[in-house]
Amino acid sequence: MAIIRYRDGAIPDPWVGRVRKVFDGDTLAIDGGAVLAVVRLWGIDAPEWGQTGAGAAWRKLRVMAGQGPVYVAPSGLDRFGRVVGTCSTHEIGDFGLSLLKAGLVWWEFRFAPVEIQYREAQAAARLDHVGLWLMKPYGWAPWVWRRQRHGFR
Repeated sequence: MAIIRYRDGAIPDPWVGRVRKVFDGDTLAIDGGAVLAVVRLWGIDAPEWGQTGAGAAWRKLRVMAGQGPVYVAPSGLDRFGRVVGTCSTHEIGDFGLSLLKAGLVWWEFRFAPVEIQYREAQAAARLDHVGLWLMKPYGWAPWVWRRQRHGFR
């Protein structure tokens, strides 16, 4: 089974598949029949490898992804040809929202500005001092870290 990246701009239809690999706290490879698609979770940004919290976000996503078949609801494609969308299982309604509630990722407000549930989940995690918000300083948001390290977002 080959990993595919969508380059032609055609957003795939929703599908149910099994997670074959968790790359980090917001990116997975999920089978979809004859192909293995790379899926970037919509509306969140996980710490990058090398940042505090990267391993915790990755472990939590691996546990959620192992809960059974995963429903993928694509909403678009990113500049790398990855599917961007939400993922859920029968037990977990939205992987991104669950990661936000656990305080393991940042709400990506530039791409999901009107997602009130995401904004409220991050605010509650900060107030409750869970995950990344356990102590100050909170560290850099992943997009700031990438820009500092690599010069890109």
